[in-house]
Amino acid sequence: MHDAAAAEFALDRASLMRSFERAGGGYDAAAVLHADVRTELLRRLDLVSLEPRVVVYAGAGTGHASRELKRRYPRARVLALDFAAGMLRAAAHQQSWRRRFDRVRVDAARARVETRRTPRPDRTMAASGC
Repeated sequence: MHDAAAAEFALDRASLMRSFERAGGGYDAAAVLHADVRTELLRRLDLVSLEPRVVVYAGAGTGHASRELKRRYPRARVLALDFAAGMLRAAAHQQSWRRRFDRVRVDAARARVETRRTPRPDRTMAASGC
């Protein structure tokens, strides 16, 4: 029964990817809820003391949070991950010559991450969201 329910609500990943590919350029104008959630999540970082060397942001979208993460942690390498190249192209506009972050196309839901390969897992911050 569980499998039947899961199948009923399964997403067509190819269709989803095509949709986000097309939406990259105009996504921010419609993403009001995402902007609110992003603002709140970033505000909560004020409550903790972190000095990560690497920040991995899955679902980076158009790069607004990646830009802010790079501003907060200027010495950290920020990796903006998204599965839609259109979103990553839009994210390029969030960079400045002083605050660059890496944009990587990857399907984070299917990626396998092994923390033992991370040089210093205690100095790596991972986030996902808007």
